Amino acid sequence: MVNASILDHDVEEEAPLKGGSQGGVLEYEPDTDEQTTRDKAKQLYADTVARTAVRCGMLILAWYFLSTVLGMYNKILVGKKHGLFGHGAFPAPLLLTGLQFTFQHLLARVVFATKLMERTAPPLSWSDWSRLVLPNGAVTGLDIGFSNASLVHITMSFYTMCKSTTPIFLLGFAFLWRLETPSWGLAGVVAVIVSGLLLLVQGEADFDATGFVLVMSASCMSGLRFTLTQLLLHGKAGQEHGEQSNTNAALDAL
Repeated sequence: MVNASILDHDVEEEAPLKGGSQGGVLEYEPDTDEQTTRDKAKQLYADTVARTAVRCGMLILAWYFLSTVLGMYNKILVGKKHGLFGHGAFPAPLLLTGLQFTFQHLLARVVFATKLMERTAPPLSWSDWSRLVLPNGAVTGLDIGFSNASLVHITMSFYTMCKSTTPIFLLGFAFLWRLETPSWGLAGVVAVIVSGLLLLVQGEADFDATGFVLVMSASCMSGLRFTLTQLLLHGKAGQEHGEQSNTNAALDAL
């Protein structure tokens, strides 16, 4: 009886190993708890990616909507054949740009003052501010200033199509700062956008050279400011984050 008990105990100890042995080689089989943990980790990762994709998609749609509404409002306000309340076009589009930036700064201040969002990075030093924020602010001002000035001369539809060339300049500056790697796919995207722009300019019945130069300058400045904002928020390749990882802090600084 003693020998039988000892034999039964040995069989119980060897049972988990026999199930994973093939050809005399023992293989490790994860237990149920470990497999469940892995499945939960995979599901958590998938849920995180899905939430991030949905959030980014909603932010992009909101940006497109608000940008379009702002452009239409600016066109009504500063266009030659438009104006609010029957008083004609607003005579100072660059002053309008300054007012818009003032309200942007004030709204960012309100967000921090009401504790709706906390600062996640220490204040910038003067050297960092002059290196990262000052050029970005100047380029952003030129972008919006040229955009508002161009609306005085061109239609809203022509303005929107010309501004769609911003990715061309964005890619060019991203290549310059080594944020992106050139590829044939990106070259094809640029070729399609340029071809569409040429067809657009040729088909524009009421073409205005001054407005075209202004809006293309705005597109160039827009590509540059997006690149500088990328550097401000995320830094270059190999850096964990930029000087200002909080978007509202970046708006406040700009």
